[in-house]
Amino acid sequence: MGVIDRRILVLALARFADTIGNGILVVLIPAYLTSGFVSLSFNIFEFGFTEATLVGVGVSTYALVSAGTQRYAGRLSDWFAYRKGFVALGLALIGGADFLYPFVGGFPGIVLLRAVQGLGAALSLPASMAIVNEFTKAGDRGGDIGLFNAVRLSGYVVGPLVAGGILSGGPYAVPLSDGATSVSRFALAFVVAGSVVAVSILLVALFVPEPDEQMSRERSSLSLRVFGNQQLFHPIFALGATTFLLSVTVDLFVPIQRLVNQRLGQSQAMFSAEYAALMIAVIVLLIPAGKASDRFGRRVFILAGAAALTPAVFVQAYITSPVLMVAARVLQGGALAIAFSPSLAFAGDLANAGESGSWLAIITTTYGLGRACGPLVGGVLGDISYQLPFFVGSVLALVALGLVVTQVKKPANSADTV
Repeated sequence: MGVIDRRILVLALARFADTIGNGILVVLIPAYLTSGFVSLSFNIFEFGFTEATLVGVGVSTYALVSAGTQRYAGRLSDWFAYRKGFVALGLALIGGADFLYPFVGGFPGIVLLRAVQGLGAALSLPASMAIVNEFTKAGDRGGDIGLFNAVRLSGYVVGPLVAGGILSGGPYAVPLSDGATSVSRFALAFVVAGSVVAVSILLVALFVPEPDEQMSRERSSLSLRVFGNQQLFHPIFALGATTFLLSVTVDLFVPIQRLVNQRLGQSQAMFSAEYAALMIAVIVLLIPAGKASDRFGRRVFILAGAAALTPAVFVQAYITSPVLMVAARVLQGGALAIAFSPSLAFAGDLANAGESGSWLAIITTTYGLGRACGPLVGGVLGDISYQLPFFVGSVLALVALGLVVTQVKKPANSADTV
């Protein structure tokens, strides 16, 4: 990768602000649901759901809705040829919901707002990735996508740390003209999250140009090609399935954070640092992995990432030290980065002209779906055994490795339709 494209960098900085807000919610939503400010009693306990399971549902709703609608949103952004509008609208839904959380006192309301934010993510993410893909050349695609995601995902490092700092204090005094008052730590955190998303919207509106490339309106099919000609599965389907399996492992320990803190004898702030450790490793390695895949090929890095992820997740079942948990999360994040950036570049290589939104949405959708299922898996399995979520996560990584070995191969005609 040569000179950094200013357009990509500005868009990445805009999405960095957005992910600070989302990163705050990663820590904030579980803590808010278990704080007593939100009522979890609406007869759902009659069905045997525990607190950990409900937290998993609250966390996962965002990603489930996002994953379920990204493919359609990506195709619509191809069809209307207006990427910026989709990005701005999606961010507006995310930020608007942030400001409404302090006024919601019941679990159904929290789930509804998470669903709205999931729709916002579906509108904004594929369109953002399509803008990046259309601003890049094939020989620089891995590096440029790595740069965009490294800057964007930095917000998931800053956000949890901000949330941890805010939640460690409070209530906070707010000076008003008629005298000082105070706001709860949760209300302040939600306002901060919404405010940084507002900054993201301004950056997109003022400084990100619309790509000049003419979008394809001839192909409106949303069908996904599953089977291939030279192997059982088409490469894009295999890439999507691999991305899903790997991303499930990211948030396995989020719904059991109370158990993690008890087992490791640590504070909420330390849990936030462990979560951020994974994202730091991802950010550090995204650009080098993407640039290396431009030079040496995509597949070898996807293989290496899947192989390294298995032991990184497995050992977390037995760790009893916060320092060792941070180390394991760093290894896990490094493995994910090595696989994720080349996977997105691979999908961009396969995409037909003017249809990058719908093709790249396959990877972002399966990534989001995996992130959605992770807290659900962690919450349900964590009720059975503390170690079980990590055991299952390591098995999923092994399955992903098998898919890459046998199915992720570029077809002779890289323009094959999805």
